[in-house]
Amino acid sequence: MRNSLIIYLIALSLVSLIIVGCAHTNQQLLHPSFNTQRVGHSLIKQIKGRVFGVTFSPDGKLLATAGGDGTVRIWDTGTWEESRVLSDGRAAVSVEFSPNGKLLAVGTVGKKVRLFSTVTWKTVSTLTVPHLWMAVFIAFSPDSRRLVATSGGSVVIWSLVNNEIVRTLGEFKDFIFAVAFSPNGKRLAAGSYDGTVRIWNTSNWRPVYTFTNTGRINSLAFSPNGKWLAAGSNEGTVRIWNTSNWRQVYIFTGIGEVNSIAFSPNGKWLAAGSYDGTNGTVRIWNTSNWRLASTLSGHKGVIMQIVFSNDCKRLASASDDHTVRIWNTTTWRPVRIILPIIGRSYQPNHLK
Repeated sequence: MRNSLIIYLIALSLVSLIIVGCAHTNQQLLHPSFNTQRVGHSLIKQIKGRVFGVTFSPDGKLLATAGGDGTVRIWDTGTWEESRVLSDGRAAVSVEFSPNGKLLAVGTVGKKVRLFSTVTWKTVSTLTVPHLWMAVFIAFSPDSRRLVATSGGSVVIWSLVNNEIVRTLGEFKDFIFAVAFSPNGKRLAAGSYDGTVRIWNTSNWRPVYTFTNTGRINSLAFSPNGKWLAAGSNEGTVRIWNTSNWRQVYIFTGIGEVNSIAFSPNGKWLAAGSYDGTNGTVRIWNTSNWRLASTLSGHKGVIMQIVFSNDCKRLASASDDHTVRIWNTTTWRPVRIILPIIGRSYQPNHLK
C-alpha cells in the first residue's frame, strides 16, 4: 500500500539520520534501550525485496525496475536478461524514462532524484528535493524538458535545461502520491491523501481546477488523447473525468485499494492495479464502452505500479511480492516473471 510504503521509508530515513547523528556527535540521542541498529536492520529487511517501480523505455527494448534493495535494474526485453545494475545504496522508490529516451530518472530515499544517461549509464545530474527525506513519485513532461517530483505535500518542478527548480506547488495538506502531465504538456495534475486532485496550467502554474472529496488518491493518468483523467484511490475507486469540463463521467467501485492506473498508449485500455488485503489484481477496461475486459491475477502482494509498453503489446506490473509480471495484451496471460532482487526471470508454467 502507498501509505505503508511511505511509513517504511520515513522510518528508514529517520533511523539512518539517528545513526548518522549519533556517529557524528558521539551522543546517545535516544534512550539506551533503543537499539537503532536492530530497528534499522528490521526495516531494511522488510523493504529490501519490494519492487516499487517499473517502466519501459520508449522504444520498448528495455525495462527498468526500482527496488528497496537500493538498485535499479535494467532488463533486455528481447531476452529478459538483466543487462545492467545501477545503485547508490539508497532504496529506489520510483523510476521513469524520459519520453525522448535519453534519460532515466530515479527517485530515492535521501531527497535525491538521480538522472542517468541511457547511452553511458553514468549519472549526469543529481536533483535535490527541498522537503522531507525522499523524492517519491516522478514524471517527465512530454517534451522531456521538465521533471516533477512529489515530496510530502509539495510538487517540485525542475527545468532540465539548467537543472534548477522553477516552481514548487504546495497547496496540499497531506502526502502527494500521484502526479501526471497531460499529453500536450499544458496541464499538470497532482493527487493527495487530503482528498483533492489539483490541475495547473503549466505555462503560468496557475490553478485550473480542483476536485474535492475524491478519496485518498494513489495514482493519476491522462488518456493519450487528453480527453480523460483517471484517478485511483485508497478507498477502492477509479474515477474518470472529462477534461473539457472536468465533470466526472464514470466511477468504478469495490475493487480494493487502487495503487496504480495506466492508459495504454493507443488509448484502447485502462488498467488499474489493486489490492484486496491478500492478493494483487490488475483490471482492464475497454475505453470504448468502459466495460471490464479482463482481470489479471497472480500477484501475492500489493501492486505498486503498472505500465504499458509503447507498442501496447505488453503490460508490466510491479509488486511488493518481490516480482514483476509481464503480460501479453492480446491474451492477457503472463509471459515472464522477473525477480529483481536476485537478477533473474523465468517463464510461467503454462509456457514451459
